[in-house]
Amino acid sequence: MKKIVLVYPKLGLSFTGRPPLPILCLAAYLERAGLEVSVFDLNQEANWPEKLLKAAGEALCVGVSAITGNQIKNGLEITKLIKKDFLHLPVIWGGVHPSLVPEETLKEDGVDIVVRGEGEETLLDLARALMGEKNLSDVLGISFKKDGRIVHNPPRGFLEMDNLPNPAWHFIDINNYYFSNLSSKNVALQTSRGCPFRCEFCYNFEFNKNRWRKMSAKRILEMIIPLKEKHQINGVVFWDDNFFVDFKRVEEFCRLLIDRNLNIKWEADCRIDFLARMDNDFLTLLKSSGLSALFLGAESGSPKVLKTIQKGITVEEIIKSAELTAKFGFNVWYAFMIGFPEETEEDISLTIKMMKKVKQINPLANTAIKVFSPFPGTPLYQKAKQAGFVLPKSLMEWGDYRPEDVKTPWTKHKFSPYFPLLTRFATEYDRFSGLFKNPFLKSLAKTFHLMEKFRWDYEFYHFPIELILVKKIAGKLGYL
Repeated sequence: MKKIVLVYPKLGLSFTGRPPLPILCLAAYLERAGLEVSVFDLNQEANWPEKLLKAAGEALCVGVSAITGNQIKNGLEITKLIKKDFLHLPVIWGGVHPSLVPEETLKEDGVDIVVRGEGEETLLDLARALMGEKNLSDVLGISFKKDGRIVHNPPRGFLEMDNLPNPAWHFIDINNYYFSNLSSKNVALQTSRGCPFRCEFCYNFEFNKNRWRKMSAKRILEMIIPLKEKHQINGVVFWDDNFFVDFKRVEEFCRLLIDRNLNIKWEADCRIDFLARMDNDFLTLLKSSGLSALFLGAESGSPKVLKTIQKGITVEEIIKSAELTAKFGFNVWYAFMIGFPEETEEDISLTIKMMKKVKQINPLANTAIKVFSPFPGTPLYQKAKQAGFVLPKSLMEWGDYRPEDVKTPWTKHKFSPYFPLLTRFATEYDRFSGLFKNPFLKSLAKTFHLMEKFRWDYEFYHFPIELILVKKIAGKLGYL
């Protein structure tokens, strides 16, 4: 039987410890159905071109998973490499970006088929079609080229998450991956998909149709326990977009962790308004079960901006979240964003003040800031076009799309492009300092951290010479 080859392209050096969870989930689903699979994580794989070509020689098809940016660029490199030696071997693209712009993706030479949305059942169905068991036109959830035109088959419905197998961890060495500094040996898991809210900058609006689907608490433990027994993990980072939608599920999960005495530290994303309405008993249960960190999307310190982007939270709730996490000793990462259309310098100033305020309230709080970048499938994507933003016109151009380099016509604050790098070194240094293995680079990064902390503390944003230099160097090395 020919194998299905699944490839996870390079994300950049700062993501080398990130497990290729999307293709591990696909691989597990295909293997359960009796198909043979090969997995390549190019963030870890040495001499990958030679190995990939060897696998392609025995393949039914090659699948490439990609998000916007560097993965597209490396994915196109992979596609070109495969097609040079195996012109008629089907190359299939999937993931968030191809799903949202399948037509644009298929215009690229070498891309034969796009899997839209959740990939497990669609890829299995597609593999059977490629083996001659059915027609491509009968496979739901794909777009493909036929007789010089692009065909979009009807969409596929969402999967029942409790029926999904555990990720195929046997394809990777877990010891080569890490996702958190709060536990010594951790993995990333996804226990739900989608989000029922309508933040205007978020891909969920289109990709998941604002639908939230979950695994049961019992099923979550069925994923964790084998990893604990076989790999002695002591930490889990949940990759859910919104882990806390169902409080009853979270409560049951916490009690199961405590009853089984698993001694696992866990981290998850949480909406700020959810956190603000948690009572002391619920927060105590979270703490007792091993919750060690929360990732909170605050986005802005401006009430006007929060309303404009339909975030659905208030500045008062942001402050309350800092008070609660301080009270219970939770580490917390706040994500902020500037550079929205119609945002003023006063709005940006309110955001910076809020970042400092939550840190003042909770010393364990970390704050990060990004500059808003329009992405396909988001409501703000259309508004950006109307406001004069020139978007990439091809898959190749999307491969060069680096959010930290995006210049929007409405940006008011001249220093905006440098805020992400400044805050990363000023407020997040402890989180990523382990990436620097070279003693010289580690020392240089520490010096840079002290410089940017001075800028941040004293709001000195003039003459960002060192930021311009480091931004260029770090970008070329792939650290951004």
